[in-house]
Amino acid sequence: MRGRARKTIAGLSLAAGLLVAQSAAMAESPPLKSVAPDAFLDTPAGYRMGGLVFHSSVATGLIYDSNVFSTHDAAASDRITFLRPELSVSTLDPNYKFTFRSMLENLDYENLKSENRTDYRAELDGRIRARRDLEIGVSATAGRINEPR
Repeated sequence: MRGRARKTIAGLSLAAGLLVAQSAAMAESPPLKSVAPDAFLDTPAGYRMGGLVFHSSVATGLIYDSNVFSTHDAAASDRITFLRPELSVSTLDPNYKFTFRSMLENLDYENLKSENRTDYRAELDGRIRARRDLEIGVSATAGRINEPR
């Protein structure tokens, strides 16, 4: 539990530091009026629907682990099949920029069925430009991730 608390405190400290430093680091802010999505030269790839952009991906593969339990003696090896679909949704408005990301990962062991697991994570990152020199950052993460041995 201590490791989780340290990671949480480190993440919050980093986010707070970035928010404090962000207003000083900005040289010139874009205008507060909405900019048409077509005005961007580097339009993000993905499926656009109104003011949103959807990105999706799927990864799959086969992994061989020669020492599943990370022991010095009586090492157990196994083949692992993984499947990882991901989805993200982003807004295009530069004054209200939000991105939602979700990931699911299924690990299926061929022989050691007790080690099978499914991990998931969802993140929401956002930035609201209140004034030319003030941005408010929002971030939330939830999920279940098993750490390797």
